[in-house]
Amino acid sequence: GEKFFQVFPQPAAFGSDEFIAFVQQTLQRIEGIRNARLWTRMPAGQGEIWQIHVPPVKKDLHQAVFWTAKREKGFNENTTLFDYRILGEATDSGAKKLTVEVFSVSRQDLNNLKKIFNKAGYPLAGITLSSFALANIFAGRCIDPGPDPFAVLAIDEESSTIDIHQQDRLLLNREIKTGLDSMLAAILEDPSHPAPAPQAPSGGPPAPIQQARMMIHRLEEGPFSETGAHPSESDETILAMIHPALERLARQVERTIDHCQNVMGYSAPRQLYLCGRLASAPAVVAFFEEQLGLATLALDPLNPAVAPVAPDIASLDRWEQIALASTAGLAMSRNRITPNFLFTAKDRETRKISKRNGAMMGSGLLALAAITGIFLIQGRLALSEAARQVRQIEEKLDARKPLLTIEGINQMAADYRERVATWRSYPPKFLPAAVLSELSAITPPVVQLLNMRLEMNRPEVGQSRFLVLEGILTGEASSFETQLSSYLFRLRNSPLFAETTIESSETVPFESEGRVMRFVINVNLKQVPHEQT
Repeated sequence: GEKFFQVFPQPAAFGSDEFIAFVQQTLQRIEGIRNARLWTRMPAGQGEIWQIHVPPVKKDLHQAVFWTAKREKGFNENTTLFDYRILGEATDSGAKKLTVEVFSVSRQDLNNLKKIFNKAGYPLAGITLSSFALANIFAGRCIDPGPDPFAVLAIDEESSTIDIHQQDRLLLNREIKTGLDSMLAAILEDPSHPAPAPQAPSGGPPAPIQQARMMIHRLEEGPFSETGAHPSESDETILAMIHPALERLARQVERTIDHCQNVMGYSAPRQLYLCGRLASAPAVVAFFEEQLGLATLALDPLNPAVAPVAPDIASLDRWEQIALASTAGLAMSRNRITPNFLFTAKDRETRKISKRNGAMMGSGLLALAAITGIFLIQGRLALSEAARQVRQIEEKLDARKPLLTIEGINQMAADYRERVATWRSYPPKFLPAAVLSELSAITPPVVQLLNMRLEMNRPEVGQSRFLVLEGILTGEASSFETQLSSYLFRLRNSPLFAETTIESSETVPFESEGRVMRFVINVNLKQVPHEQT
C-alpha cells in the first residue's frame, strides 16, 4: 500500500534531476515507448476552462475568440497559453452565435513540464488538462452515461475538481480547495486518532501522517489485512474522522450543481462519477449518494466487466483499477477529440492552410505539366511539318530545270533564314517545361520543394535570370548536410543548372514532420537561351 503513495523518492522535488531520472527510468521499462505518442496531463488547478459565444465569422475566427475571451478573463497572452475549440451553434438574444470552449494554462508551467520529458529523452506529443483526460472516457464511449447531464468529481491530493458534462460537451468546470490533504488533516485533528508515534526517519513524512495515509488507504482498499496498522478500526470509524472534510466537499459540489442549473440554465445532472482518491471506497460512494441525492458510481473504465483489458490490468485489485481511471482517459487522448496545448487551434489552422496551399500548388503543377505536354505535342507536329516542307522543296529542286539562277538562290537563302528564325524561337518557348522536367528528374524523395520563383535582372550581377528554389529536407537530422550537398551536386551536374549556389539553410521544426532543414538555393539561368526583347 505505501508504494501507492510514494511513486518517487520523497526528497526529490518536481523538475529536479532526481525526478527527471525517475521519469526516464520509469518510461524505459515500458515496451514500445519509443514508437508511442506520449501524452501527459496538468492538474485542473493549473488551467482554466470556460465557455464564450462569438459571431459565426468566416475570417479571423481566432481573433474573435481571443479578444472575447480576453475581455472576459483579462489574461496576459505573454504568460498564458490560450486555446479553444468550437462546440456548435447557439442562439444568444435572438442572434446566431458559435459556442466556444476556451481553456488556458501558464506558459511557464507548460514549458517546465515539456523540459522534464525532453531532458528524460522522451519528447511529448500532447499535454492536456486532467478534466479533458477524464472526458476522453465518455467521448470514446468506454462508459456511456446516456443523454442526460452527469457530473465527475475527481479527488486529488491538494484539491478536487467537479466537471459537469452532457454527452461530449463540458458544461462547467470548477476547482474545489478540498482534497485528500483536508481529509488527512481531519484524521490528525480527530480526538479518537491514536497518539502520535515517534518522528519518522529524516527525509520522510512524519509518522502521524503516514498512519493517517494508511487509514485512508485501508478505506480505499477494502477489508484490512491482518498485517496492517490499526486492524481494529472499522470503515465507519475512519469515515467518521474524515466526515467534516467530506461534508465540506459535498456542499461545494452541491453549490456548483445549483449554479449550473439556476445561473447557467442547464439541466441538473442525474448521476455522479467519483474518481481519484477514495473513489474505490464503497462507504464514500454511499456518502455522496446520500448527501447529493444523485446516483453515484466509482469511475472504473478498466473494469474487465466494462471493456476488454490487458491481462496485467485485469489482475489488479479493483481499487488499483479505479485509481488508474485518469491514466486510462489520458491514454485515449487524440488531437481530434482532446485539447492539446502542444497543438493548438492556431496550429491546426496553420496546418490546414499549408495543406490547402500544397494542394493548390500540386494542382498548378499538374496544369502546367498538361500545358507543357500540349506544347511538346504541338512542337513535334511543327517539326514534322517543317521536315515535310523541306522534303517537298528538295524534290522541287531536284526536278527544277534549268539550273538554279541567282534570283532563285537569293529566294532560297531568304526561305532558309526564315526557317532558321522559326527553329530558334522554339527553345525559349519550351524553357519552363525543360526546367520542370529537369527538376523532377534530379530531386530525391527526401527533398520537398515548397516554392520556386524566377527573378530577373538582379542589380548585383547585371542582366541575368535566377531560379530561386525554397524547400525542406526531411529524415534524420544527422544526414541533413550530406543530403543537401548531394542535391546541390545533382543540380550542378545538370547543363541547365550549372551555376547553382546555396543562399541559406537552417534546421527548424516543421509541423508534423518534426525537425527539418529548410533551404534556399539560387540557380543562375544565364546559360539557358531565352527570347530577346
